[in-house]
Amino acid sequence: MEIATAGEALDFEPFTPLPEADTFALYRRLQDEAPVYRTRSGYVVVSRFADVQEVVDRPDVFSSEAMQKEVGGLPTELDPDMTPEDTQRLLSAVTGIPVDIAELVESRMIVSADPPKHTRLRKIVVRGFTPKRIDAMTPAITEIVTDCLRGIDGRAPVDLVSTLTERLPVAVIADLLSVPEPDRPKISDWSDRIAAATHGPQRGTPVMQVQMAEALRDFSTYFVPMIEARRESPTDDLISSLVRAEELDTMTAVETLLFILVLMFAGNETTTAALGSTVVALLRNPGQLDLLVRDPSLIPAAVEEAMRLRSPFQFMFRGATQDVTIGGETIHKGETVVVMYGAANRDPRVFDDPDEYRITRHGKHIAFGHGIHFCIGAHLARLETQLALEQLLPLLPRYRLREETLARSTSLLTFSYSTLDLDPVPGGPSAAG
Repeated sequence: MEIATAGEALDFEPFTPLPEADTFALYRRLQDEAPVYRTRSGYVVVSRFADVQEVVDRPDVFSSEAMQKEVGGLPTELDPDMTPEDTQRLLSAVTGIPVDIAELVESRMIVSADPPKHTRLRKIVVRGFTPKRIDAMTPAITEIVTDCLRGIDGRAPVDLVSTLTERLPVAVIADLLSVPEPDRPKISDWSDRIAAATHGPQRGTPVMQVQMAEALRDFSTYFVPMIEARRESPTDDLISSLVRAEELDTMTAVETLLFILVLMFAGNETTTAALGSTVVALLRNPGQLDLLVRDPSLIPAAVEEAMRLRSPFQFMFRGATQDVTIGGETIHKGETVVVMYGAANRDPRVFDDPDEYRITRHGKHIAFGHGIHFCIGAHLARLETQLALEQLLPLLPRYRLREETLARSTSLLTFSYSTLDLDPVPGGPSAAG
């Protein structure tokens, strides 16, 4: 699809891939010309900062259950176009999932739950995500980053994705879940397969339905025994915090499984996206990189500005539970709303020169959401990214971004880089210099 230029009709679909520049130019047109926009496929797109914030702050009117329908969960009926072979694979995968399938289909991930269910789940989950627990991970995260960057000295090209931006969050999540070193590649595999099935270019196709079921089977077969073992013999890890009885409330195996699934994907994707976007922004803006090298205390601000500019999650979904007016337009009961975080964070009504990367900018973004669904893992994602940047910062002036190979991931929901290559600056400073 080609972006419509000024004077041409708007044509936007959230799951239609576009080049980076075209994506953000189209966001601006939505905000200026149709801040509440109905797509040809029937979505209602909300793109201005104030309107996005209003939608996510009203869970009584805008239900999060739309997230389950759009980007999560098992298919509830067979696709008529599915081949007999794929049908057999799907049924085999579903029957191999070691939990009650009816409960799995009916349960809600925390990101797609509404009060009071969400209130209960969040109360349990925060037991495992206290600031004390997260801050205590600082030495371990620092050690992981050091290991990732070992041998990088500014003399040879670097594939930053495989070296750091994907490797770091997988290692951190593995530590949180007590997944041993040999099994860590499984986290990336499950995350990639589920992401492709739920919000990749082929989402919703019979092949992806089968892939989703098989990934859930493999994922649950691994974690369900661990969940039950922690219930019987708790340790000091995250899973134990979720399943131990406290005030007579604990997560079921299915609820715990679904939360681990969210953590595995969202935690992985957010850090990968935030770190990659920060590096790209700094190397594209050498004046800002120089400022940061001179004043490393701005590292947290540099990370926040990168997340504002390229929000890790570009949009989320909500479902209207009644007729409601947003931005002067009526959204009808039953309509699915696309909440455009990526557009809201570039709204010129809130941010001056919103397309510029400026690490001294003041003002809060909503890349981590807002209201009751504010990202539980935000503190961890920030900590990982900031600690990584602390060690990476002295190296960055020795490199240039290889723009010709820079590529986004195939996910249409998130904004991260699948290829991020760095080349040594000719004649630049060496590690010794």
